Amino acid sequence: MGAALTAALLLTLPYVLLFAAGLGGAGDAKLMGALGAWVGTPLGYYLLGCVAATGAVLGLGYAIVRGRGRRTFGNLGRMLMWVPWLMGGPGSLRERTAILPSSGAMTRMPYGVAVFVGSCLTAVGVGLWG
Repeated sequence: MGAALTAALLLTLPYVLLFAAGLGGAGDAKLMGALGAWVGTPLGYYLLGCVAATGAVLGLGYAIVRGRGRRTFGNLGRMLMWVPWLMGGPGSLRERTAILPSSGAMTRMPYGVAVFVGSCLTAVGVGLWG
């Protein structure tokens, strides 16, 4: 039970932080927590990395297909430049995230697709590795 809880918290934390900053949905956090409880801590690290990488690739592809590639790459560059300040700067998280592009300037995608594809890739990779 402790291992399942640890893995659930490990996989939920990044998505709760994204939700708190207004950059993600609560459903993504709950889904990742459930998957973490199911697969456990060792596989949870692989799952978290694979889902994040899949989300990045699918997100960029989704933006390009919707004709917002240039704007998305510009937003991404601006966010990456400010990551150190966002993570540890002065003030509350809401105050620090005020420098991020407005929600209208960002391209939203259904992240559940990335969770599904990333989970499938993790299962295939672990199956092939083991």
